[in-house]
Amino acid sequence: MGTHLLPRTAQGIVRSSPANIIGGTSTHAIMHGVVVSARLLDGRSLARRMRAALRDDVAAYTETHGAPPCMVAIGSAADPAAETYFTLKLDAARNVGMRLEPVLLPADADTAAAMAAVRSAADDPHVHGIFVQYPLPRIDARACNAEIPVAKDIDCANPETLTRLRAGEDVFPAASAVAIMALLEEGGIDVTGREVFVGTGAPAIAEPLVVLLERAGAHVARASVAAGADALRDTLAGADIVIFPAGVPHALEADWLPDGAVVVDGGYFGRRRPDDVLRAAAPRLSAWVPARGGVGPVTVDVLLRHTYVAAVATH
Repeated sequence: MGTHLLPRTAQGIVRSSPANIIGGTSTHAIMHGVVVSARLLDGRSLARRMRAALRDDVAAYTETHGAPPCMVAIGSAADPAAETYFTLKLDAARNVGMRLEPVLLPADADTAAAMAAVRSAADDPHVHGIFVQYPLPRIDARACNAEIPVAKDIDCANPETLTRLRAGEDVFPAASAVAIMALLEEGGIDVTGREVFVGTGAPAIAEPLVVLLERAGAHVARASVAAGADALRDTLAGADIVIFPAGVPHALEADWLPDGAVVVDGGYFGRRRPDDVLRAAAPRLSAWVPARGGVGPVTVDVLLRHTYVAAVATH
């Protein structure tokens, strides 16, 4: 799989690397009687290199246009983790020389207030990317997302953006979906012709991810976390690659994961700490992306890259 299989807006995220292994530790798995190395694919390492490349691009853009690309991030004070998420994105934006304007809505904000915040950013010509941080309690997420202009929709939140993505138009996929594809590519994992299981508990990630996987030639099987243990176990049985961006506790157990599979943790596995379950399964896997230090760090940098691309498109 090559970067040309991602949309143009996602290209430039993965730079050529002589290494197949992103980083981390190796264990051993037995696949069809052959001992293989189980690789931990480290998102932090990839994110650092992505950020270095983006820093150069942003510097050149700022020198040319007199101001850096700008992203607005909207969240709610009702979410205890919102300020932490904002801080992570602010630090990343400052690191590459971009501007990020956080909008923290009051805990009791309603849909009208959230929509007004999105419209304000949408109407501002100095804002190039809009990101809405969920959960937003008491807010109609679909109505709020529909206010994000497609050109500024850096996380494929607007249903219109997803429709255009499915139609093959050059729009921004969900940042987590691009991050997952980038991690697979960086790890030397070709999805072409492979059986890929995608958990659909978080459609905002899963649906754009399915589009990217199918565009890259993968055979995708989907199952909802609500399907039940037997259905999930049966669907997983023939998978070469398991991607579970559901973010739902108790959704999967380690012994359901196929021997020799590549597993990307975009949510939660089992009843223990997410990484405990995958680490227990790791000796049977060929490669895995952990919950911590995996998809998350890369997603932040994809959001910044999308904002930069959106800014370039305005000139």
